[in-house]
Amino acid sequence: MLHRHFSKENDKGLITWFDAGATFQDKMENHAELGIEQVGENLSLLRSGGRSRTPTEILESKAFAEVLERLQKEYELIVVDSPPLGAVTDSLLIAEQIDEVIYVCRFNRAYKKHIRQYVRALQGAKKDMLGIVLNGLSPRRIEYYSNYRYYRSYKKYYGAEA
Repeated sequence: MLHRHFSKENDKGLITWFDAGATFQDKMENHAELGIEQVGENLSLLRSGGRSRTPTEILESKAFAEVLERLQKEYELIVVDSPPLGAVTDSLLIAEQIDEVIYVCRFNRAYKKHIRQYVRALQGAKKDMLGIVLNGLSPRRIEYYSNYRYYRSYKKYYGAEA
């Protein structure tokens, strides 16, 4: 979805590169099928390249692991935006190959039991959990949570050990 935010087509990326044989060149930025584009100062975007009928095959491939390894050598920080946990297995497959995880969930949409289940699954992948981001709060809610009542409400909603 990030390609839309940056007004880019999703015609090149990991899937098109994988379908074209998953070969490497000198610098990843120079590879036409990968289509890495600079979208801001010190910010590049590697798109998915469309939809795949076999995403698991791509994410479990040696080529995907090599892409991540090469990206780590060429870039200072890599952020991987993945599908929601629970919807598909893609996120767990990606989590197994990256260093750290930030779990993002929507306020009043994610159930406590699912959050706990997904956090355990991520911890089972032996990844460092940097934290959980709670999004979808309205400005009114943010104001409400910006004082002492925040802790009591958070604890009531998510439990003592989220």
